[in-house]
Amino acid sequence: MKEDKEKEIYNRFPHIFKDKDLPPEQTCLYWGLDIGDGWTDLFVNMLEEIEAYEATDHVKNKIENETYHKVVAAQVKEKFGGLRFYYDGGDENIAEIVHRAEKLSTKVCESCSAAGKPTKSGWIRTLCDVCERSEEHTSELQSRLHLVCRLLLEKK
Repeated sequence: MKEDKEKEIYNRFPHIFKDKDLPPEQTCLYWGLDIGDGWTDLFVNMLEEIEAYEATDHVKNKIENETYHKVVAAQVKEKFGGLRFYYDGGDENIAEIVHRAEKLSTKVCESCSAAGKPTKSGWIRTLCDVCERSEEHTSELQSRLHLVCRLLLEKK
């Protein structure tokens, strides 16, 4: 994720990302939000849903009685073509919110947010047809076999 979007999310949801400045021995957030920009809206919607749930009177009472701990992010990444949000705290309702977002991420291009699907070969990513073709062409251009094509593109 681009640094400016990451900072915006950290500022908007300070409690969820309160551990972001801890050293790598204490949190995987040290490496940032390791997801594509195409999942930003999906991710923010999930965070908003978590925040709204934790703002209900029912949950506020549980927090006061110390029977509920607010969600604190531990790691955010892509794995096997899907969003992974690891966290501490929450309850079964939070688990359902996170599960829905993770499941939906396998249908959204992680690069551009268009409809996507998991790739079939190599590193599994969820991409739309356009981004997948673009990525395949970029990979091909990195090989020695396509040196002339790469040089011609660089001249443009």
